Amino acid sequence: MSRPAADEDGGATCRQCPRFVPACSNFSIQYNYSSASIAAAIMLSHNDTIGVGVRPDFPQPKWVAHGLLGAVFIGSVAGMLTMGYLGDVLGVRPALIVTNALAAFGALASSLLSWGSPETIWTMIAVSRLVMGIGVGGNYPLSAAKAAQPGKGAREVSAVDAANSAAKAFFWQGPGQLAPYLLALPLLSLPPSQGITSVQFRILLGIGAIPALVVLLCSIYEEEHHSVARTPGRGNLGDPRNWQLLVGTAGCWFLFDIAFYGTVIFSPEILLKVFGKTESLTSLAVHAAATILVTILGNGASLMALRWMGARTLNTAGFVASCLAFCAFGLAYASRRDEHVLQYVLLCIVNLALSMNNISTFMLPVLAFPHSVRSTFHGISAAAAKLGAMVGTVLFPAPCAQRGEVGSGAAP
Repeated sequence: MSRPAADEDGGATCRQCPRFVPACSNFSIQYNYSSASIAAAIMLSHNDTIGVGVRPDFPQPKWVAHGLLGAVFIGSVAGMLTMGYLGDVLGVRPALIVTNALAAFGALASSLLSWGSPETIWTMIAVSRLVMGIGVGGNYPLSAAKAAQPGKGAREVSAVDAANSAAKAFFWQGPGQLAPYLLALPLLSLPPSQGITSVQFRILLGIGAIPALVVLLCSIYEEEHHSVARTPGRGNLGDPRNWQLLVGTAGCWFLFDIAFYGTVIFSPEILLKVFGKTESLTSLAVHAAATILVTILGNGASLMALRWMGARTLNTAGFVASCLAFCAFGLAYASRRDEHVLQYVLLCIVNLALSMNNISTFMLPVLAFPHSVRSTFHGISAAAAKLGAMVGTVLFPAPCAQRGEVGSGAAP
């Protein structure tokens, strides 16, 4: 192939990046958030067996119960606040390069650098996910800003068109959330052998570096060959109206993420409580994947509903539907403990109801703020959301006996 032809192919690839980069960024976000849940479940298993009376291959220290899953959100808050601002000051592409380099490094470190005693392994994973959280968190405001950028030759897009583009990119968080559980199924089918648990959880965590590296490389290539259409700047951060709007966008997202991540991150443990001793690690992965598939279908339906009801109305309807769904599931769990199928169906309905808020909360900052400060205020809104996610991880109880904690007295 001649050099001019190669440059032409590169330019064609570059023109697709405005659509591909935000989608891949959102896929990376939820893969890396969700992978730790199933990876931790595998680490706490032995030969596909989990629950009370099973001695886990990697016993947890007591602090891991909430610390591991919360560490990524602590990093995310920092990433959302700093990377969103960098996106407005330096430009979206340079900020994307930095944030995805951190995400890829954190994912690889959690997989390749976590060796030694169980205490050391869990500690290294937690530290790595803190770093990864900074990178993944930065993708929230930057992917929205990237999706909302005008196409080649265009000078500006309306707030509604920008929000719709961001929503289409956000849809790929659903497949990203599903991917770790689908990957876990063939890994769990591997024949039992010495060290197989280590191989399984390291693959699950390490694979998260791939979408981050793809975004990183595409951003580097696009930076080199395709200059940014708008000039980055600080914008009017001091406008009091923007800070008033922030109360609404950040508050809605904060409340939503308490419910969403309190459900999603602890999905393996919720399913263990629903199905009890009959749940194997493989069946847990299948049931979790099915609930996430319901969420993806709900996200798709929400995208279509946005055309005729708008993000604000959909967001309000989603909060009402989620409240009713959680109440129904709570009542069934409290009064119908032996009706596992009923509880599971209601749990799927909870996930379906949450999907009504999932896209609309992401869109609201894009609709509310001008493009010159959109990354900054989207980042602050997303940071408030991850504070809500941390609240969700603290509220969920974690019985020591089921977690196989170091020093918990779990049966051998």
